[in-house]
Amino acid sequence: SSGINAEWPLRPGTSLPSFLHCSVTSLLSFLHRSVTSLPSFLHRSVTSLPSFLHCSVTSLLSFLHRSVTSLPSFLHRSVTSLPSFLHRCVTSLLSFPHRSVTSL
Repeated sequence: SSGINAEWPLRPGTSLPSFLHCSVTSLLSFLHRSVTSLPSFLHRSVTSLPSFLHCSVTSLLSFLHRSVTSLPSFLHRSVTSLPSFLHRCVTSLLSFPHRSVTSL
């Protein structure tokens, strides 16, 4: 048959009361498992929070320390290499017209 039977989520021969009973039983079982596992979940979350915070703060402080201690070296390298970089740029720009003309 077509119509509602083709779209009905029940197996042939399953009655509506049986379907509702199965659905309500599954829902109650799910809720029971959720409620009974909640204290354990909360306990694990609360007990692991200090470790998580310690690890996060330690990692952040380590990152900041490395950043601050490497900053002078980074700035020194940048400043000392700037003249060489600028010289290469200017040399390249000045030789560009010559290369363009000779390649024609």
